[in-house]
Amino acid sequence: MIPFSRLVRVEWAKATDTRAARWLLALLAVSTVAMMIVPIVAPTTFDQTYASYLRVAAFGLTTLLPVVAILLFTGEWSQRSIMTTFTQEPRRARVLNAKLAVSMLLGVGAASVGGLLAAAGVTLANASGRTMEADLSVGAVASYLLFVLLNVLAGVALGALLQNSAMAIAASF
Repeated sequence: MIPFSRLVRVEWAKATDTRAARWLLALLAVSTVAMMIVPIVAPTTFDQTYASYLRVAAFGLTTLLPVVAILLFTGEWSQRSIMTTFTQEPRRARVLNAKLAVSMLLGVGAASVGGLLAAAGVTLANASGRTMEADLSVGAVASYLLFVLLNVLAGVALGALLQNSAMAIAASF
């Protein structure tokens, strides 16, 4: 029996070691950084609070992060590697649970990076002389994390349901 930790490591490699996943993760980081510049450059259109900066980061993350989860779930079907997976681990539920765990780990990691980018945006706004409201509460952070993870779960659900990358991505958008 293959240990679950090994299944998670294999699925992590599938999620991060492919060219498409690397480009998507890089574009995710670049788009989130670019979106964090908007409230700094146009301060009158955004509330100058940490929570509003978190909302901008969440929007940046949730545009492409579900696509990474979709590709994780649909990649085996489009790349014809599903037979290898079934041969190595015939219990599909364990493989799906490993994919789900990797998707959630990616979501938590991306949410952490988004939180750091929001903090950097708030710091830059403070440095420019703006008055920032320190309204960060546990509820704001929890709702931010929940929003990001629910969007990842939506990508997971679409990928597992449709098993076709193009249809799942189109449905996601």
